[in-house]
Amino acid sequence: MVKKYFVMVFSLFFMFLFHVGTASAEESSISNMDSEDFVAELVYEKDQSTEEESIDKISPFLNFTVRHSSLGINKHVKSKNKYKMSKNQKVKVGVITWKPSSQKIQLGFINASNGKQYWTKSYGGGRKTSGSFILSGPSGTYYIAIRTPSTNTRSINVKGSFDF
Repeated sequence: MVKKYFVMVFSLFFMFLFHVGTASAEESSISNMDSEDFVAELVYEKDQSTEEESIDKISPFLNFTVRHSSLGINKHVKSKNKYKMSKNQKVKVGVITWKPSSQKIQLGFINASNGKQYWTKSYGGGRKTSGSFILSGPSGTYYIAIRTPSTNTRSINVKGSFDF
């Protein structure tokens, strides 16, 4: 819209500079431009307020990925970073994929101080695309982790993205 506005202003300037068109045509152009300009301002203001409103409603998430190739049976892979968490705090699942899909995974938390682990139920099917899981342990500093339960029969390749 800004480009259109500059083109209209330049055109108007050009018409005045070279005296192109009749007086009624110039008046018509000016009146149309005023209307378009006014509409453009309203749209801009509306878009701006919508954008500000949307920003206010978005919680600031930290996105991160946990991955491993050939994750063995009853083994885990954890996030590179540690996160301060309070009891019952949620971690949102982005997308988790693993192969072979016949195997299962669990999601959880590993206490960075004492190594104590808290795990979810097992998930199968090779893909989890939504939901969240909750820290059932005490407040503290934790790694986010993915593990393969002892019931698996093969190693898996896993990649998970999370929002914290």
